[in-house]
Amino acid sequence: MKTLSLIHQQWKCIFVFVFLWNVSSTIYAQDTVNPIVVSASRVAQTLSDVLPSVTVITRAEIERSLAPTVADLLQGEAGFEFGRNGGPGTVTSFFLRGQNSVSVAIYVDGVRSQVDSIGTVNAIDFPITQIEKIEILRGNAGALYGEAAIGGVINITTRRGGGNPSQYASVSYGSRNTSDVVVGYSGGVDDLEFNISANQFKTDGFSAINTSQIKFANPDNDGATNRTVLASLSKKITSDLSLGLRMKSSRNEASYDDFFASSVADQTATHLFKTLNDDVTVFSNYQINPNWVTRLDVTESRLQYEDYQNGIQKSAANGGYTLGRQTSERWFNTYQYGTHRLNFGIDAYQADYTSYGSTVQRTSNGYFLGYNKKFEQIDLQLNARHDEILATSNQTSKANSANTYLLGLGYHLTEQFKLTSTVSTAFRAPAAGELFGFGGNSNLNPEIHHSNELGIVYSLNNALVRLVRFNTSTDNAIVYASSTYSNVPKVQNTGYELTSNIAWNKYRLRLSAVSQDPKDVQTGLQLARRAQQYGSIDLNRIFDFGYEVGTRIYAVSDRVDGTNNLAGYTVLNVYGGKRLDKDWMIRAKVENVANTDYQLAYGYKTPGFGVFMNLIYQPQ
Repeated sequence: MKTLSLIHQQWKCIFVFVFLWNVSSTIYAQDTVNPIVVSASRVAQTLSDVLPSVTVITRAEIERSLAPTVADLLQGEAGFEFGRNGGPGTVTSFFLRGQNSVSVAIYVDGVRSQVDSIGTVNAIDFPITQIEKIEILRGNAGALYGEAAIGGVINITTRRGGGNPSQYASVSYGSRNTSDVVVGYSGGVDDLEFNISANQFKTDGFSAINTSQIKFANPDNDGATNRTVLASLSKKITSDLSLGLRMKSSRNEASYDDFFASSVADQTATHLFKTLNDDVTVFSNYQINPNWVTRLDVTESRLQYEDYQNGIQKSAANGGYTLGRQTSERWFNTYQYGTHRLNFGIDAYQADYTSYGSTVQRTSNGYFLGYNKKFEQIDLQLNARHDEILATSNQTSKANSANTYLLGLGYHLTEQFKLTSTVSTAFRAPAAGELFGFGGNSNLNPEIHHSNELGIVYSLNNALVRLVRFNTSTDNAIVYASSTYSNVPKVQNTGYELTSNIAWNKYRLRLSAVSQDPKDVQTGLQLARRAQQYGSIDLNRIFDFGYEVGTRIYAVSDRVDGTNNLAGYTVLNVYGGKRLDKDWMIRAKVENVANTDYQLAYGYKTPGFGVFMNLIYQPQ
């Protein structure tokens, strides 16, 4: 309780200090403080114009971080928390706005990422080096992106081709024998743009299990390897029509320790989990007239899990082999007339999953419509959507459908200050595995979600500050306990979020701070692995002769995990870089400077002190 109170007081001081500082600072314009985003309304807007809450991670910030995974990159960002069973490559759960890990939608270049049979997103294998930008849309986005987008959306934009064809490469090495090698070739020839890359990430890791808490786990190091090949191709057929292809093939191997080890013999057992993920997307983009653009995407995905013990693959009946195949189609349109902007379309998904010796199927169809309009002092956003979900297993099926909406209003008090408000609904239908799979319950009801936000935005030149009060509630929340799935009457989360991004002279400051209360309303208990206070401060400075140095601090208060307590912690990273010439850049990071011992999940360790170096070749 002392740690919780201390962190609470620290963040209250930061809220007031940074808000006043941002308002009073004399600073100079910088485009990346107020970038263009599409997640908040599905049409392009500057970040200061959006009504829902959004954070943007740019390419420059990704390179500075030297983060090994998407989870590590986003750690400490407002609205984002995660749990992980060890180091990179192991089971990772994302929590947005305090919602369950299955209540987040991840999009890559506009296409929704495949989930497994219980709705879990596989996000651990996407190479950071190939991400151009990440947008985090916090809060209920069901009316924009469909069922299960309750906690929000993580929208990943990959690097594209363009300019003169050229090679690029990146090599990283650091503690725990961690290496990351990227080679690629990208550019444009006539009306053809392309980007092709290959990536290998490898680490010896550390022992994932804390053997003082889980007595008989194997104390050996648990390493991970990820190999990914990415390719994108876009061809302009006419001045109005372009066609394209995107491909991703990823292979992830992660050693892990048995959390349920119960004998001395388990201390010598080795475990290996393999993930194979392949996606192929074909798309067309057509300018029907000066006001109307239509786009069609079709994606085939394959997600395969393999589980090995002592080098031998477990049987399918014991979870040794799981396969998911998904086909998704999206027809998306934007129409703009003056200050009126309309978007509409259809999302469709068909998937089948084989696990624990049985096969289930799920189909989903969504129909959506959005409208945005700027008046003199008022911004308006309206979104409506209808979703239909059908899950089947053998001769058994269950259908769910829902209508959802989002209403957003913004009022400009002055040129710098704007008040924002959103009210929205959403739902999440039970996943096929939750209904008919291992531990399934065919009597599950869909989750029903309600959310509202009130906020104030300050924007001037290169200062952008957003303070939001949010309230979310979910009826019939689906949880897994006592070897089965069931509905909890109501969970709720109410809190405040502050985000700030400013630049002045040669300094840059990014800050996020969250105070929330995610709980089960019936029992009053805090939701697992979710903190009541957390946030981060990232400050860097550019010096003469191409030098850059910075520090990132993130802090988290106490959490619970089952009947166990996870103590609060603060972690400090220090980073720097030097541009050698127009094509070469060298970067370094000291991670967890104080070697802080903390946990993201009970019984599992996290990375300690580490030093990492990165050399980048990117022709300008």
